Amino acid sequence: MTELLWMEEDELREVCRALMTRLCQTELVVQMLAGKMNEAVAHGYEQGYTDGFIRFSYEAEAGNVKSLVLH
Repeated sequence: MTELLWMEEDELREVCRALMTRLCQTELVVQMLAGKMNEAVAHGYEQGYTDGFIRFSYEAEAGNVKSLVLH
């Protein structure tokens, strides 16, 4: 980091420009990943709810069959 103190003005500007470009790219990637993560969470919640509903319905039917056999 101390080499930044001894750079010429044009060199320092170029380094700053490169850092700014990388920072902007990183910010875009983070936003994209956050959006994908939100989609994944929503999909997981939806699938879990659907799976839970299907299992509950199946268990209820199985329970009804057992009750019918008992009676």
